[in-house]
Amino acid sequence: MNSLNKQERKELVKKLEKQMQEAVEVLDFELAAQIRDMMLKVKALD
Repeated sequence: MNSLNKQERKELVKKLEKQMQEAVEVLDFELAAQIRDMMLKVKALD
């Protein structure tokens, strides 16, 4: 993740947000929480 530039991190966060929403829609809250945690780590790199 550290090798991603700012634009790539932004795109990754968008993808993760979509995946998290999809997990919530199928009631997979554990997966949604894992994705949220990954998203927070990516955002912390900015």
